[in-house]
Amino acid sequence: MRAVLHVLMPLVLGALVYLTLREDTAHFLALLDASWLATALPAKWQGQAPAWVLFQLPDAAWGYALGAALGLVWRHGAPVGRALWLAVGLALTLGLELGQAAALMPGRFDLLDLAVSAVAYCSATVIAAPAPLGACRGKAKFGLWSYKILEQAVDADCLSRETARIHFGRFLRESRKK
Repeated sequence: MRAVLHVLMPLVLGALVYLTLREDTAHFLALLDASWLATALPAKWQGQAPAWVLFQLPDAAWGYALGAALGLVWRHGAPVGRALWLAVGLALTLGLELGQAAALMPGRFDLLDLAVSAVAYCSATVIAAPAPLGACRGKAKFGLWSYKILEQAVDADCLSRETARIHFGRFLRESRKK
């Protein structure tokens, strides 16, 4: 279910923007071998959306989908392997846009597209597939959970921030003694 929400849905969203709103769908339709769609779609929709929807939203959606896919695949993998593959994915995300700057890829380079793609990719690795807390060992794991519970209590106005600091500080001092 997580893969559908964080990988498939952004891919569909990006494709729908290209198919229904963009006027320059020729490259995308050629990739899909679906040039027949160009005549089947209503032309009145094309070019009617704000520029950020036409240009940055598909890049963000695809960057997010790639980050989520790699994050989900490597979620329980070794931390070094996870970091390596996430770095490769980020390089690919940035490389596709930089390839346009070097005229190696079809399209027009845009610095905003590059930034949006990078932010979306990195966000996906945190939102869709956060590193498991099992990566922390022993007391650090318990301390992280304790801290998160105290933060939730503060956010819900059940506990003052000062009281939470006192409790967490007490926990840290006691855990160091053991």
